[in-house]
Amino acid sequence: MKQSPLFSNIETGNVYASSDAATYKGICVKTFILLFVAIIAGAVTAYALPTILVNNFVGFYIALIASSVIGTISVFIGRTSKTAAPYCSFIYSVCKGLFLGTITCLFEAEIRGIVVIAVVGTITIFATMLALYALGILRVGRGFVKFCWAFTIGALALALVTSLLSLTGIFNSLNIGLIIGIEAIFLVYGSITLLLNFAEATNVVQSGCDKASEWNVALGLEVSVIYIYVELLRVVYFIAQSKRN
Repeated sequence: MKQSPLFSNIETGNVYASSDAATYKGICVKTFILLFVAIIAGAVTAYALPTILVNNFVGFYIALIASSVIGTISVFIGRTSKTAAPYCSFIYSVCKGLFLGTITCLFEAEIRGIVVIAVVGTITIFATMLALYALGILRVGRGFVKFCWAFTIGALALALVTSLLSLTGIFNSLNIGLIIGIEAIFLVYGSITLLLNFAEATNVVQSGCDKASEWNVALGLEVSVIYIYVELLRVVYFIAQSKRN
C-alpha cells in the first residue's frame, strides 16, 4: 500500500530489519540537517546581499529565479523518488536558503523584529500541530486527506489569482483586511500540511520502511516549515502595514 500526502510515493509494503528500518529519530535528524543547511545558505546570502545588489543585481536576480525553479523541481523529484531524495533534499535546502536569505533581509529592513516574530511563530505552530497530532486530538484519516487535497486545490487556485492580481498591481490595492485574510488561509494550509507530514512519518515508521524513506519525509517536513515561515513573514508584514495606515 502507499501513503500519499502531498506528492509522496513511499512504498510501505516491505518490512526491513530494525537496523535498516526508518525511525522517528532518523527523520528528525535528517529534517534538522536540511533546515540547518537552508539556514546557513540563507545567512551567507543575507550577509553578502548588500554587496551583491550593488555589484551584480541582474546576475543575482537571475540566480534567484533559477534557484526557485530548481528548488521546486527538486521537491517533486525528491518526494517521489527514494533514490534521488537525499540529493534533491540538499539541492532544495541550498536553493531555498538563497531565497530565504533574500526575503528575510528585505522584510527585516522594512519592519525591525519581524524575523524573530516569524521564527517564534513557526516554532509555535510546529509544536502545537505536533502536540495535537500526538495526543490524537487531530487525526489524519481518509476523510481528512481528501479534505486536505480539496483545500490544496483551493489554495493553489487562490495563489494563482493573487499572483495575477499582484502582477497587475490590483492585489496591493485591495482592502488590507482582505489581504490579511487571504494570507491567513495560506498559513492554515501550511499548518494542515504539517499534519500530513506527521501522518506520513508515522506510516513510514510503523510500516517498517527502509531508512531511505526518511529523506522523503524529512524533505516534506522542511518544505512545510519553510512555507509556514514565509507566510508568517507576509502576515506580520501586512498586519504592520494596516497599523501604519
